[in-house]
Amino acid sequence: MKNCLAHDFSTLYSYLWYSGFPLDGWNRDNGSISDWTTHSAITFRNTADLFGYFVHFESGGNKTDAVLRDRNGENIAFAEWEWKDPASERINEPQKLASAWEQYRPHFCFLLTYVEEGALREAVREICEEWANDGLLILCVVTYQRAGLREFKELVFFEVCQGKDKVIRRQPALPWNIKGTKWQLD
Repeated sequence: MKNCLAHDFSTLYSYLWYSGFPLDGWNRDNGSISDWTTHSAITFRNTADLFGYFVHFESGGNKTDAVLRDRNGENIAFAEWEWKDPASERINEPQKLASAWEQYRPHFCFLLTYVEEGALREAVREICEEWANDGLLILCVVTYQRAGLREFKELVFFEVCQGKDKVIRRQPALPWNIKGTKWQLD
């Protein structure tokens, strides 16, 4: 059941990623770090709402970005999001989540980060090395190309457990790149 919950959460998060998107593809092409931090947090909260769970921001003993709890106070998930690219800068979010896993044993942990598309495998490998425990980490990566500012390409979800990863979802990161949708640019 725990695995289904994490996969269902990933699926809903991926669809809600397009809702309230901070860019529009024609008028505003780039967002600030705070735009993406806020968008990640709102998407997380909206996904939790669909499950009937509560989100507590900057909570838990180790001050993770968000803790997802049920009405009985059970920890469902701990979450972090990080703008820095783990392929080029050291980030502490995997260790923070691993610590939360060890201490609280939630159903899963969730990490969203941004990685230059050519360095995706390297970044995932490094995160897997830091996540060698038996807990489930849902790793959500927004890939990008650097052309001055970041140009987002894909939203890729991985299941990480005991230092191994498996891709569980892959989709365009920008809603207007999905053919046939209301967001598609002509």
